[in-house]
Amino acid sequence: MPVGAFVAVLVAWHIGLTLPTDQGEVIHEDVPRVTVPHAKGPIAIDGTLDEPDWKNAARIELHRFSTVVEEEEELKKEEEDKKRAKDMTFGPELKTEARLLWDDQALYLGIQCESKDVWAHDLPRDSETIANEPCVEVFLDPDAAERTYYEFEVSAANQQADYFCYVPEIPQWVPWPTEREFVNLSGWDSKHLKTAVTVQGGECDLIKVGAPSVPRTQATLGYTVEIAIPWADMKGRAVSPDFHTGASPLKPGARFRANFYRVETYRNATPLPGTYMAWSPTHAPLDFHRPQLFGELTLGE
Repeated sequence: MPVGAFVAVLVAWHIGLTLPTDQGEVIHEDVPRVTVPHAKGPIAIDGTLDEPDWKNAARIELHRFSTVVEEEEELKKEEEDKKRAKDMTFGPELKTEARLLWDDQALYLGIQCESKDVWAHDLPRDSETIANEPCVEVFLDPDAAERTYYEFEVSAANQQADYFCYVPEIPQWVPWPTEREFVNLSGWDSKHLKTAVTVQGGECDLIKVGAPSVPRTQATLGYTVEIAIPWADMKGRAVSPDFHTGASPLKPGARFRANFYRVETYRNATPLPGTYMAWSPTHAPLDFHRPQLFGELTLGE
């Protein structure tokens, strides 16, 4: 064997031994899990959730999550962390329910959000500001490997933002989630993403950027966001066809990691803090980008 080839074999053997397998097998304890039913008929993305399938959809609730983790002893050891947790608030609880369905084309979500003031600034697609105003956010990790994931944001005015995200380091589980850097690629777009929003008890107050905001005279009841996230726009072992056979892994029993969030900020500089809610809590300091704390979705019959 030529020396160069021998060296290449040694390097490959070394890499195979030392790099993680990236199988996404470990699901950390205490994360929520849900089985998502297969839709029997077509789903129209119109914000109404009136198809019969939505009645049998999986239902999950989003909640204001705690600023502390369960390992109280960790907080007791660090006075600085205790003070940070004490001073931080994630805002008042607002009723938020998400329904989930799937078929061969997409993952479907219907998210119903209680809100007395449905509003948004007039923003373009992929604006970084969307995440800081009333919106819902969907994070999907098709590989369940805690390194790459997709982020979808939909505002109360049906403005969209979508990103491909990755963590440029090997993830590891620690009791207190640390600040880890992530890279957010705004240039990626889900080309077939469909969303719709309806407002209950009024209309969304759409405000021009820089224009004064006039307080609402009559309270709304809330808004409903309906989303179809196409599998074809994502890559990952749970959603991509087999490279050799072309067989789709999208079948009952397929699993991947996901999380769902809601942001509700309050206009006119009111004293209320913003509300931050999640299906699987990611704890303090406030950061949605913790794939090691995402929940688990299983595709059902």
